[in-house]
Amino acid sequence: MSFGSIFWPSDEDKLWAVIEEILATGTPLILAHPSPFMKPIANDKLRFIKEHPLATEFEWAPQGTILSHPATGWFISHGGWNSTQEAFVYRVSQ
Repeated sequence: MSFGSIFWPSDEDKLWAVIEEILATGTPLILAHPSPFMKPIANDKLRFIKEHPLATEFEWAPQGTILSHPATGWFISHGGWNSTQEAFVYRVSQ
């Protein structure tokens, strides 16, 4: 899950509801949050991700490397041009 270097969801409660549901299904999650425009992730939310056995977070992640990995099944993004092209190139559903 990555929203690019500029965008970050304005309603973080909805974002965290989605993250919690993804993890509740047993689906692994990588959360990249490079945006300098976002407020810092709350300590309890960051701890939740760091302590969850199926989740990890990075301020920046090598998107092409992750999308090209055979374990990557789908990709949630902001729908930007680069993310959409990379998902298409690596044949990962968005």
